[in-house]
Amino acid sequence: MLGTGTVVAFGSVLYFDRDLVTRRHAELLDPYQETALRAFLPVILNGVISRQTDQRAEQMDHLIRQIELALKYLPEFSRDQFFELLSLLSRRLSRWALAGQWQQLDQLTMAQRMTLLQEWRHSFLDLLQQAYQGLREIVLAAWYGEPSHWSYLNYQKPSWVVPGR
Repeated sequence: MLGTGTVVAFGSVLYFDRDLVTRRHAELLDPYQETALRAFLPVILNGVISRQTDQRAEQMDHLIRQIELALKYLPEFSRDQFFELLSLLSRRLSRWALAGQWQQLDQLTMAQRMTLLQEWRHSFLDLLQQAYQGLREIVLAAWYGEPSHWSYLNYQKPSWVVPGR
């Protein structure tokens, strides 16, 4: 029943919002997509991102720019799927179908956002599992792609010793 409702709601959103399927995406996230993405950043990076408001905002701004940069290197199909996911999450009807929420994602508590991601992770619908994996992977790749964040993993850059020098 829930699966049928999700498919019907998702299909109706795509039918009534055809530009979601056909438009070409700009290099940068639009403000609605960025808001949806920002809602998940502190959840995915829980315990790593700063708790201080000013530092957190600066880290999140930098991370959004890193994600946008990473998106340029993804295959076009993957990039389009990512933009579509964020677009769907920024619209009320499709957000309800994908997340079961009428509220904007940034208005949910951290616990509600964590629960949402865990539901996607363990969903019987492959689409939701893919949404979880794609969102998580790009955020973690952008975060840990920064050498200054390697210390969180206790990773040290290998040093190459050239014999005879």
